[in-house]
Amino acid sequence: MRNYVILVWFALAISLLGCQHVPKPASDSGVVSIDSIVVVEVWVSDKCPENGEIITARATVINKGTKTQVIDLKDRPVLDLAVGKVGEGAFPRWSDGKALTSDLTHLELQPGQSKTIQMTVTISDNTALYRAGATLYYSAKFPDSVEAGVSFAGPHGCSIIDLP
Repeated sequence: MRNYVILVWFALAISLLGCQHVPKPASDSGVVSIDSIVVVEVWVSDKCPENGEIITARATVINKGTKTQVIDLKDRPVLDLAVGKVGEGAFPRWSDGKALTSDLTHLELQPGQSKTIQMTVTISDNTALYRAGATLYYSAKFPDSVEAGVSFAGPHGCSIIDLP
């Protein structure tokens, strides 16, 4: 009888713990070779969020090369991040409302250095597909950018089988 009671308590504890939402981060990266190898990465804090959950998205640019990387633009941010619900028009951007100062339009990274920006979004409908996209603009000429993106929530992020 004692073993049965312990087993019931153990099963109850497992079932309660199993019902908790455990965030699963997701990420993607894009690589460009300018004068050096530069990687842009995007990361979200949970690929299958609950309704009302606040998700953090980050964009990071990393100089993985051996040369200092300098990017100087005039009309747009060097690194930007957009997060939103797919199908609802333009996504809110990290740079929205920010003045185009040298903090946004100039980037200088020594080998091994990185820069990260982040923003948050509140999930209003976790059955909808959301997307976080990072863009590194490295030239005023075409091709001018490299991108990385992560889809999350909806059927893509919340599938029962977790595919790579």
